[in-house]
Amino acid sequence: MRLPRILSTTAVAASYITSAHALYPQDFSAKGAYFVTDTAAGDQYVVGINAVHNGDLYFHMSAPYKNSWVGVGIGEEMAGAFMLISYKSANGTGVTTSPRMGTGHNEPELLDVNVEKIWTDEYAPNSNQAKAGGIFISHAVCRGCANYSSLSYTNKAQPFIFAMGPEEAMTSDSLEAPLRRHSYYGKFTMDMTVATTPLDFYEGADYGRVPGPNQNGTDAVINDNTFVSLGTSHGFDKHKDSDPYPIAHAVIMGLAFFVVFPAGSLLLRWLHSVTVHWIIQLIGVLMIAVGFACGVAVSLEYNHSKRFTSGHQILGLLILAGVLVQLGLGLAHHMIFKRTKQRTTFAKTHMVLGPLITILAIINGGLGLNFANENFARIPYAVAILVLGIAFIFARTWLHLFLRHQQYQPDEEVLEQYHSRRANAYDSESTNSPHSAASSSKRFDYSPSKLAEAGVAPAYEEVEVPEAYPDPKTPASIRDRHFTYGLSSPVTVAPPTPRWPISPTARPAGLERSYSAASRGSEEDEFIGQDHPMWKNSR
Repeated sequence: MRLPRILSTTAVAASYITSAHALYPQDFSAKGAYFVTDTAAGDQYVVGINAVHNGDLYFHMSAPYKNSWVGVGIGEEMAGAFMLISYKSANGTGVTTSPRMGTGHNEPELLDVNVEKIWTDEYAPNSNQAKAGGIFISHAVCRGCANYSSLSYTNKAQPFIFAMGPEEAMTSDSLEAPLRRHSYYGKFTMDMTVATTPLDFYEGADYGRVPGPNQNGTDAVINDNTFVSLGTSHGFDKHKDSDPYPIAHAVIMGLAFFVVFPAGSLLLRWLHSVTVHWIIQLIGVLMIAVGFACGVAVSLEYNHSKRFTSGHQILGLLILAGVLVQLGLGLAHHMIFKRTKQRTTFAKTHMVLGPLITILAIINGGLGLNFANENFARIPYAVAILVLGIAFIFARTWLHLFLRHQQYQPDEEVLEQYHSRRANAYDSESTNSPHSAASSSKRFDYSPSKLAEAGVAPAYEEVEVPEAYPDPKTPASIRDRHFTYGLSSPVTVAPPTPRWPISPTARPAGLERSYSAASRGSEEDEFIGQDHPMWKNSR
């Protein structure tokens, strides 16, 4: 009893194996229309379609291996077009075909229909395979797909669109694999009376076959990449294409955060000009606005980004809000300072928030490269950030040391001029004068206590800074200002003028600095009052 069962099971298995590996020859009586065109690189794009009345579409589609994906759509434009899109499988040798629906000029969305690969046509030995350096072929039937389109079986000029992805690596087994924007696209029309199985076909109206090679000759039956156009128009409205938004977004944001904003910070400390600072930072904010617009545009193109739920996008929105707050803080402080001549809490927050935003921008740049799957750009990005960071730290340190060495130290000529004018302020004929004949033989102590003992009230006089000591790094509004000095300790002769550029804004040691109310509140005073090292010891 057991032997017949074994024999029966073996017979069923053999029958299954035989049917599974049966190869069907090409049926030259089957219907099919072909569209063949050259790509922008001179390669060949092919699509052949056989439609049947139950809605099934049998199709052949092939394109160069170097293109990331290839697709065909039924309709005059992307919006509302049913599409079949093929790309290389994860192993790099197979082919995945994804049915999708176009919603506009963006990545089409997956449609829940069944695409069955066909392996049993003897005229297509390389069906659903990808050959490096050659082509990749989709050879399948899409069940009921014609019902999701505007296809008419009697239309002799049915509109179609086609497209090819950029020349870059893309492999996936997922039907929802992300697609980069096409690098080449166009349109054509197809005579559906040539492509559709007739109702009175001898095999039945629902009989269909994937269109085989239609090139004349014996090789056409063997090689599945030998096709000529049949029942279709020439391609028209063909265009090369690229996506400028991702590169523009990355470059503009990088320049704004890592070049323009740091430059504005350094120039504030170098030129001592708030005006230059806010002009440069405003340019950076405008660049951020343009970069943000490019980011929104590219996000709306793709399915994985159009909902703005990724970490890169969320952090980017927070950084944008921080930039706007930073701009408001700087403006608010400047307006208040003009009225009060006092440093505000806004200024302190402004100085802390700026570096924090830059650090977050560095992190978000890395997240953006990961989000865009730009693996090759990660190392160059890290190197660029490292180089720019070191350059900024070096420049900031140099400016700090340079400004510290710029402090003004008067030489003997200046002090002699001051000493002479100070002495002339007293009556030389008075016995109480420190410069009278009675006191000319000794050096007078100009300290307040000694002046009080002599019964002489301290005198003050404006002393103009000599033009012999201009400092090109100091704004003219400070360099040309007249200062009033008051004595608080004995005057001594200073050492010779230092070799480095000297700043006439710094006071001699032991002298008090004051200036008229009319000269207060300038942009230089706003900066110096906040961060200039030459006044740190005078407050």
